[in-house]
Amino acid sequence: MIFHKKKNRLVRWVTLFGVAVLSACAAPHNPNVQLNAWVKANPVAAVQGALIIDVPVAGNAIADAMMVASLKAGVRSNVVDAIVEMLERPPAGLMLVSSRDADLAAATLESALRAVAGRATAGHRVVLLGSNPVPQAVLGAAGVAGVSVEAGPSPQR
Repeated sequence: MIFHKKKNRLVRWVTLFGVAVLSACAAPHNPNVQLNAWVKANPVAAVQGALIIDVPVAGNAIADAMMVASLKAGVRSNVVDAIVEMLERPPAGLMLVSSRDADLAAATLESALRAVAGRATAGHRVVLLGSNPVPQAVLGAAGVAGVSVEAGPSPQR
């Protein structure tokens, strides 16, 4: 585990079955059903080299709803900044965006795509886990940014 402090944000990189996992240390880590299902459902060759961005949840519905509303209003979080940073670099493989709260993951990705519009490096492929189909606002922001976004599985909890 490597701790990297940059721009007053703490980012944790962990290797899980040869997969880089990027997780902002803002809340206690809780198991993510969608992420675990995706990793188990895909062969190791498809999973290796993927960048997984696990959006942390606050732990209660009211705080999560407030976070979604603030992201839609244009407030940027540490996770949004990390996604923007990755989208400005050349694509290194598949990027998975996941959270225990599907609305929070979608709002985070939408905010990052709006922030990187016109600056994203071509060729990025993002899978939004837990939102099937991908919300229209996310697809619109992805079209402007020039990033391919597709839906991942939505397993039952």
